[in-house]
Amino acid sequence: MTEVQSVLFDEEVVKETIQSLLNAYINYEIYEENQFIDNTTPFDFETSSPIIEFFNFIVKILNKLMNTIKEIYFNIKEILPEFFDKFIESILLYSKETKNKILFNFKQIYDTFQFFGLEDIYPETFDKINASIQWKICSPDFITLDFLITYKNSLLSNISKDTINSIDDLVSILLVFEKEKRNNMKLENDISKILN
Repeated sequence: MTEVQSVLFDEEVVKETIQSLLNAYINYEIYEENQFIDNTTPFDFETSSPIIEFFNFIVKILNKLMNTIKEIYFNIKEILPEFFDKFIESILLYSKETKNKILFNFKQIYDTFQFFGLEDIYPETFDKINASIQWKICSPDFITLDFLITYKNSLLSNISKDTINSIDDLVSILLVFEKEKRNNMKLENDISKILN
């Protein structure tokens, strides 16, 4: 049974709505009978109209559905870090097997998942990126120092020590690769000056 069906078949909602519709119909009949006898009898359309009662029924269904949707969303938010970790792992494995460069950087992928409610990243995710950079499965440009520092600064104080350590390890590796890149560029410049 779908979420919509479960809300529609909720006995309490159906009973309340049928009773309200019946009351509205009875009130409307009484009003019609009194119209022929006395034209001054006021009729309260706001509380007695079957149309109003039908719309109230729809609102009840939507409220119940919204609560169900919120519950589903919070359940999805709980598994998002695991799903994100597996997604990053599969991209890294694909890159390793095909030797293709990863088309998106880490921040772009993170921003997409964050749109759906991702808040935390598992330390294992950082460890997998760290290993992939060291084994040259992905480029050090896949994740930036700026992102790591910004992310680390945004973490709450109750974050696990493993996460902090994983980020710090990844920052250290990126700094080593950045220094190596600068040294290589300097060496290339020195050689080109000698050759010219």
